[in-house]
Amino acid sequence: MKTAQSKQTKKAFILMSLGIFAMLLGIVLSIAFGSTRMDVKHIFEAIFRYDAENSKHLIITSLRLPRTLASLLVGSALAVAGAVMQGMTRNPLADSGLLGISAGAVFMLALVLGFFPGLSYQWILILTFLGSSMSGIIVFGLAHAGGKASPVKMVLAGACLSGLLSSLSQAIAIAFNMTQSLAFWTMGSLSGATLNKLAYASPLMLLGFTMAFILSKNITVLSMGEDVAVGLGVNIRLIKALGTVTVILLAGTSVALAGMVGFVGLIIPHVVRTIVGPNYARIIPCSAVLGAVLLVYSDLLAKTLIMPSEIPVGAITAMIGAPMFLYIARRGKQVKA
Repeated sequence: MKTAQSKQTKKAFILMSLGIFAMLLGIVLSIAFGSTRMDVKHIFEAIFRYDAENSKHLIITSLRLPRTLASLLVGSALAVAGAVMQGMTRNPLADSGLLGISAGAVFMLALVLGFFPGLSYQWILILTFLGSSMSGIIVFGLAHAGGKASPVKMVLAGACLSGLLSSLSQAIAIAFNMTQSLAFWTMGSLSGATLNKLAYASPLMLLGFTMAFILSKNITVLSMGEDVAVGLGVNIRLIKALGTVTVILLAGTSVALAGMVGFVGLIIPHVVRTIVGPNYARIIPCSAVLGAVLLVYSDLLAKTLIMPSEIPVGAITAMIGAPMFLYIARRGKQVKA
């Protein structure tokens, strides 16, 4: 038993080390490549010896750096949110996008853009949390209606709610002639990231990360089954409530920063779990690093493949994640602890 755990810990350490290296390389590449090519020298000078008269320094600090930091934070947040959801529900298909939480945030954003277009970013953050919370409550309520929730019931409830809310969001967009404005949120893009938005969003994300790390041991027990968790003295309702708050914090803030970016929370925790085992004290930090890696490189592709135009980053993650989703669904079994 100890030998198996030590092997999994070693794998987690190697995975984290490789992930951090890939993440650092991705940061440099993301800042360097775009409509204007930046040398590594310009990047370090802009960060450590900023010159307001230098146009390249201005591009790096006002556009490239906020976008790169946003990709890291959003990727980590979505991956950790997916890991928490999969552990709590024992459902390898659980994801904030698949379960309607992201669609709820976008629906609330559509209402804001349509009826209250002048609201500040602080209010947008608050309202995305409200939309995410409402969606989460509805999905969990539908899944538990008539008995114990199953993975299939949760995915179906989430898919139905996502479809409904997405249709309502599009109807609002058409009614208020803001289809292009809403496309930013529904397709996913990091081009609107600014240091000001990051200043508001990052503390909430850090709170979500902290809660996920604190809950990791209890989520490990919960992933073994509710009967086992009760036998070990875990307060299931409390852990699920705190876990849901964690997911809403992470997913809601991610939508407020980048719109709907799907599949990150689905594929990253699944891949990590197959490598490091069922212990969420290892899964959550590894997912955070690999989620950041996935999104920073996805955004790099999104902004460079068809320059000077951009591909929505959500389209890149969908091309990567959709085959993985089909593979997981085809297996027809959940990963057991």
